[in-house]
Parts: sequence; structure tokens; C-alpha cells
Amino acid sequence: MGIPIYNITQVSFRQAITPERLQGRMNSVMRFIVWGVMPLGTLSGGAIATAVDLRAAIWVGAIGSSLEQLVGLVVVLALCAAVLFGISTPLVQKFGSGVGAFATAALLYAGAAVAGALLRQRAEREARVVS
Repeated sequence: MGIPIYNITQVSFRQAITPERLQGRMNSVMRFIVWGVMPLGTLSGGAIATAVDLRAAIWVGAIGSSLEQLVGLVVVLALCAAVLFGISTPLVQKFGSGVGAFATAALLYAGAAVAGALLRQRAEREARVVS
């Protein structure tokens, strides 16, 4: 049940913060990142099962899958910050044309980080004014 919810949420966030002209590039990067590492996991699992045993390979896969969920949560939170504060989209629109796919993705995440930093600074300033 969690995978469909995650997929719907992350695709919606990505499409909301990415300008229409860059959506193909952004989707290609995400597909490369997600689908491109699957053969590496398969090879690693087979090597662990051969070298140690099947139970160890399953445990490594379970732990890796748990870590993947943690990374997914961080990404969703970063995308949520970008959507809420609208910083990533202007960054990508201004600097995203003519750069590679990975640079475009980096701009999206940088915008979310800037949004978080600005939000924290604003809250600190408001706290000083009130007290």
C-alpha cells in the first residue's frame, strides 16, 4: 500500500514544482536514478547469497529497503518545502535552461534547501521581535 501512495505523492510534487518545459528532463533523471540502480541491487543480492547465504541477502535487502524509505521521506519533505515556498521553480526557470539533467535536479533540491533556510531565519527574526 505504501508504494502506490509514495509514487502518486512524489510524481505530483515533482510535476507541481517543475516547469512544463523541463518535465521530460526531470522525469528522465528520476527514471534513471530509480530504475538504473535495480540491476546493481540484483547483482549485490546474488553475490551476498552466494558468498554467505540466502538469509543474509534477505536481511541486507530489508535493511536497504528501510534506508530507501528514509531517503524517500527526506526527498518528499524537500519537495514539499519547495512547493510550499515556491523557490525551486524560479531557480530552475532562471538557471535550468541549457544545463544537464542532473544539474536541473540539483537546482530543484537546492531550491528546497534555500526555502528551508529562509523559513528558519524568518521564524528566528519573528521570535526576536515578539519577545
